[in-house]
Amino acid sequence: MDGVCCESACELPCYSCSLPGRYGQCFVEPAGVDLHGDCSLGNTCVATCDGAGNCIDATEAAMCVRPECVDEVTSLGPAFCQGPLLGCAVEERVNLDCTPYICAFTVGTCRESCTKNEHCANGFGCNVDGRCVPPPLPQYGGCNVTAPEGEGNTPWLVLAAAGALGLCRRPRRRPGSRHSTEYMQ
Repeated sequence: MDGVCCESACELPCYSCSLPGRYGQCFVEPAGVDLHGDCSLGNTCVATCDGAGNCIDATEAAMCVRPECVDEVTSLGPAFCQGPLLGCAVEERVNLDCTPYICAFTVGTCRESCTKNEHCANGFGCNVDGRCVPPPLPQYGGCNVTAPEGEGNTPWLVLAAAGALGLCRRPRRRPGSRHSTEYMQ
């Protein structure tokens, strides 16, 4: 139902399984929202849901077109009635950037939390608090070399530094020569 797995058939008028924060639960639609067109056909702004499972006359606050995802990180917001029988203001819909989250295609709105990295926009990851955050910055950036933890790191550090500076050279024998007088660069 509604593009999400629902706990029940959810067939009563003005009930939905795709309300934000209640995905998968059959719950009464809020006043001014009629996601299934139970009270009014299309975006005619004749009637809407009243928040208790009944139909009432639409007001200018009634949603007449539900939000939809334009792409992975953009939601095209809902449209609202201009007043009873005055039509739906579809041209006033606004694009919303969902970053750092993705747009949930089943409901057309930006996610507000995450349980896995796939709920986050590219370049972000899901942390243990359920928020999409940028990845942590590396502790050592650029060309820094760090020694393994523990005792006796001094020889390793000296060799790593010497290698990075090009001071360590290995003798290379020239073909046909008996002596190793050249060094590899």
